[in-house]
Amino acid sequence: MERCRKWFFWALGILLGTVGLAGLTNFIVDPYGLLRKDFTYQFIEPDKNFIKIRFITQNPDRYDSFVFGSSRVNSIDVRKIQGYKCYNVHYNGGLPRDHLDNIRYLLKKGVKIKLILLGLDDLSFRDDPDAHLHQPLRYPYPPVLNQHPFPYYLRYFFSSLDWKIMQEVLNGYKKMLFKKSGDHPVFYDMFDTGQMFSYQIDRQIEDNPEKHRNDPKFLKHNIIPRNRLKEAIKELREIVRLAEAHQVRLVLFINPLHKNVFLDCGVDFERYKRALSHLSGFYDFSGLNSVTTDNINYYETSHYRPKVGDLVIARIFNQRNIQVPEDFGQWVTAENIDHHLETLRQQVIRGAKPYP
Repeated sequence: MERCRKWFFWALGILLGTVGLAGLTNFIVDPYGLLRKDFTYQFIEPDKNFIKIRFITQNPDRYDSFVFGSSRVNSIDVRKIQGYKCYNVHYNGGLPRDHLDNIRYLLKKGVKIKLILLGLDDLSFRDDPDAHLHQPLRYPYPPVLNQHPFPYYLRYFFSSLDWKIMQEVLNGYKKMLFKKSGDHPVFYDMFDTGQMFSYQIDRQIEDNPEKHRNDPKFLKHNIIPRNRLKEAIKELREIVRLAEAHQVRLVLFINPLHKNVFLDCGVDFERYKRALSHLSGFYDFSGLNSVTTDNINYYETSHYRPKVGDLVIARIFNQRNIQVPEDFGQWVTAENIDHHLETLRQQVIRGAKPYP
């Protein structure tokens, strides 16, 4: 009996030690940045959905306008939106239901919102928001879900280590300790603009634009076959209703998708735009135009560069200091949606790939 008790306490000690070591490691490394006050040395993408909504509610009077969307809208430079105190609330894989939950929560917490720019694309009606509840990169701020944050903090810090993530973080610290220059390509400006700046990558592109234009990565992209169009439109309808009820200026826009992504979107994207036009007018920056057909305007097929974001801002706010190509960004309503979609079809017919 005494021997069994001894083995029991040994096993319990090993278990508690292992759990404690995992918790201490996660606490120190904090891979997704939940406790960080300084993101200078953030080596993987942080959980922006969690961190940003928490930050805004802790500073409810600092901003009066917000850019919502997936990581694609990161290139909307809020410093160039005049007349507003604007913050970029983009987060990885952001979807209409995420935006609806977050906007509703911010209004509930007394954040006074004058303007919302909401960026949409094909992922907005394809990706599954329920999956975010199992992804530490995308998990929402728990109070948005009517949950206390403490249980999630416990789960976050005492979860098993993801070795691939930890290895990337530890390699980042190793490079920092040896002061290797050029190894930290992005800066997360979480507590001012909300944006991620890729100065080093942009310099490399501008140093050799033709090499970038011809990079094979522009031939690779993923299309999610899932379709939750009805649910997405329902969520967007509620966002429109919330904006009207709280006298918020809501501007919807379709992101300038890379040409290869747009060509693979198919008729579902048409249905999405048609349904959207009956909810609200919106700016459509997709299609085969002078911006989306030039690889120099993109980091890869998923993300456009800040120079494109500046064109989006200039078109929406009618800024005269930037010359926007005439074929970039069309205002779409229920009255002109048929003509607009036919124009996009004709662009594809004149292009290299037939429209499905």
